[in-house]
Amino acid sequence: MIERHGGTLINWDKARKFGFIQSGKREVFAHISDFPPGAKPKVGDSLTFTQIMTEKGFRATEIHGSRVKKHPVHSVWKNLYFTIAFVSVMVGIFILFRDHELLDSGRLQASMAYHSFLSIPSIYLVMIPITYIVTSLITLKLYRSDKHSALLDEWRVPESTLHLFELFGGWIGGFFAQKIWRHKSSKGSYQFVFWVIVTLHLLVWIDLIFFNFQGLQMIYEEAVAYL
Repeated sequence: MIERHGGTLINWDKARKFGFIQSGKREVFAHISDFPPGAKPKVGDSLTFTQIMTEKGFRATEIHGSRVKKHPVHSVWKNLYFTIAFVSVMVGIFILFRDHELLDSGRLQASMAYHSFLSIPSIYLVMIPITYIVTSLITLKLYRSDKHSALLDEWRVPESTLHLFELFGGWIGGFFAQKIWRHKSSKGSYQFVFWVIVTLHLLVWIDLIFFNFQGLQMIYEEAVAYL
């Protein structure tokens, strides 16, 4: 087993990116290349390291203990896209309840499809935001469990299960879970399916907000007629 040593960074040249660690009575050379990616060494850091002997003396390797600057989990565009989708859900739910009241009072003229949808009792419309909340909380828990299992090399939560809950509204919780636990955020295939799910929800709510549920219906009818 390779022995690890402890020490304190006593000086650091930011421009040349090297310094020395005081370990007992010995000063050990340390270079930025032996720190984890993104590390920001500063004088006073308590470090652990392995060491090797070079022609110039001892050199620290596999250095840990300095603050590591974490890269953002999501890009600016992903954050913006999520915000648009989330706001669309909020606005869409507001419109549903507003128009439901207008329909009951006889002050709303709506398309056949939208009129039929709004004829659903209010208690069932309440299930829409409740579903988003519940599935998001479950998705958060599943992400946390899967992250914990990954670290311990134990049984994992199937990706299909995560995507299923995201599809039923848990994508909001999934987005925040990726930020909190930095999990599933760098796997390309998973991210592709995740953002497809977000897009599907966005399309439905955009269709409601701007087209009273006629847009997707028209696209569907055109596709059927073409086939």
